[in-house]
Amino acid sequence: MAEEKIIQIGNPQDDGDLLISGFYRGMEYKGKLGRWLSKVAVMKLPVWPDIDNLLIMEALSIDDQKVHIVINGQEVGTITLTPGDWESYQIHLPAELCRDRDTVEMRIESEVELPRSREQRIKWYFHPMCLNISKLVIRADREKEALTSALPSSIEETPHYHVYWGDPHVHTNMSLCDVPASGSVDENYRYAREAVKLDFIAITDHAEDIFEDGWEFLKEKAEEYYEPGKFVTFPAYEWSSEFYGHRNIYFLNSDDAPLYDSVRLESDTPPKLWSYLEEKEVILIPHHPARLEYLFNWDYHHPKLEPLVEIFSKWGNSEYYGAPLQETTKVRPGSFVQDALARGYHLGFVAGSDGHVIKPGSRGLTAVIAEELTRESIFRAFQARRCYATTGARIYIEFRINGHQMGEIVPCTQYSMEKQYPLRVFAKVIGTTDLEKVELIENGRVIFSMDTSSHHGYIWKEVYQSHGPEAFQGRASRVIAFDQSIDVYYDPYFTARIGAYYYLRVTQTDRHMAWTSPIWFVLI
Repeated sequence: MAEEKIIQIGNPQDDGDLLISGFYRGMEYKGKLGRWLSKVAVMKLPVWPDIDNLLIMEALSIDDQKVHIVINGQEVGTITLTPGDWESYQIHLPAELCRDRDTVEMRIESEVELPRSREQRIKWYFHPMCLNISKLVIRADREKEALTSALPSSIEETPHYHVYWGDPHVHTNMSLCDVPASGSVDENYRYAREAVKLDFIAITDHAEDIFEDGWEFLKEKAEEYYEPGKFVTFPAYEWSSEFYGHRNIYFLNSDDAPLYDSVRLESDTPPKLWSYLEEKEVILIPHHPARLEYLFNWDYHHPKLEPLVEIFSKWGNSEYYGAPLQETTKVRPGSFVQDALARGYHLGFVAGSDGHVIKPGSRGLTAVIAEELTRESIFRAFQARRCYATTGARIYIEFRINGHQMGEIVPCTQYSMEKQYPLRVFAKVIGTTDLEKVELIENGRVIFSMDTSSHHGYIWKEVYQSHGPEAFQGRASRVIAFDQSIDVYYDPYFTARIGAYYYLRVTQTDRHMAWTSPIWFVLI
């Protein structure tokens, strides 16, 4: 488990909340915005030195305001508060700010819109801009780094690759559904970048809502927030058809990114849409395929333009009918991800929030295995299906079969196909909490399952012996790692039709899940 430091706030006689209030003092004034600072909001936070820390804060506001979190004089995040219920926020504290320190200084500054009339301002000057904080926690995961370094790497090394986390399916108040609760474009970008520290994001507002002016604005914002090596954005939108289903469309370049929606006659069917996009640097991703009100028509699939499918979002689990985290009364059998794979479609897996009302990264994340944090590198990794999906937990996964990486399509003859067996499976899974099980799926069925009730949680025997029991004390339940041959049944008749595909399904005890993109062995 990640270690935590709880910051005591309030005192035993009150309700345990920290009330931060102040009056506008003209410290900073830009147009209609004023910024105030109360000395009450300056406090020392305990941290773990030299590693990344996470600040978790629960807050309640009685006013619309933006709260700037400043650590050791450097702003590390901004959260937007509106009057309402308590909300939980996460602020990333990078290791550089915690260098050789066991405490840091946190300052809270709030930015509010000033009233226009003189009378309103006089009243406002004497109105405290209140911010209640009920919880402050500093969290650090020192175990994960230790475990990752302790476990051996794959037999087939893949050098220079890194895991980057992002939400490829975010909506703002430019989408007419749930306006204005989805927040502005800027608010969503800043929240993803500063509050939850995502590596990449795609804002995918509905093409049917944004029109050309809105599309030009979204492309400009995607370029404004794109910082190679720090934060990757994509020009993207959602094509939403009542007859054919919903597809998100992602472009590599804003300069070559036309807008097509599902209501115009020239682009109201998938074949018409594909005809305009086939020569573009573009990726289309279907999502919530089995949802009754947005049912996806799998009769229409473009193998080149559509290499991925969204397996999880706020709408639930789309893996198969009856899967965990699914409302079975609101889906239809026959339209799930496994149904599409059974057709012979080669689809890697992503997950996203589909962020109507909810914030980026809060209900589905995608991990991309790429060489660098640039738009080009992330885009190519998507095309290669070199990615995996989670329900929001940053579960670390490596997965290979016979040396082949997740997302690969391995062409075989009937003779070389037989030589693939028994399968040499490499897997390394490090959970964010205790793991319940890791399952190997072949063509829609579980053929091998590992759980942490097994001896030492399926950690390599040699690793356990060389490091000793103390190295994994209290940690083995978070780790499943193995590199071994699995002698599974080879079905030449089924395989002759669609080949054989394999992927890992991970389940934690807190119900968070993850799915790797499949590896295919296909007869040619």
